[in-house]
Amino acid sequence: MFRTALLLSTLFFPDGLPWSNFVRDVPYVPTPEVVVEKMLEVAKVGPGDFLYDLGSGDGRIVITAAQK
Repeated sequence: MFRTALLLSTLFFPDGLPWSNFVRDVPYVPTPEVVVEKMLEVAKVGPGDFLYDLGSGDGRIVITAAQK
């Protein structure tokens, strides 16, 4: 159910939800891909592992882990 809602909100509101256009006082700074790959290497994340990313970014850590 949550995945469906998330997918629909992404399809219908690609720039974010209408009520989320408030001023943010903390800048978003994405983690460079080189750092993401090194973090996964140091953590020795493998195909049988579960990875939880508790950040509030764009999901690049779990996406990179799934691709590798």
